[in-house]
Amino acid sequence: MAKKALYELAHTYPELTIDEREITTAPLSAWREGIRMIPALKCKGQILSGILLNRQAMLDFLKKAGLKT
Repeated sequence: MAKKALYELAHTYPELTIDEREITTAPLSAWREGIRMIPALKCKGQILSGILLNRQAMLDFLKKAGLKT
């Protein structure tokens, strides 16, 4: 659900770049980057994570991090 919503946002906001990571193959790297729960979004050092991330929560987070609308 979060992945689909994020890619929809990327379609709407072309300046949004998605770098998808597979944390099961590199758990230490994810831990070092501050990822403690999946799904998670990281933008400019800030992290949003939660079991159910909806489109509006992600959009609010990205706007707060500096996404231009």
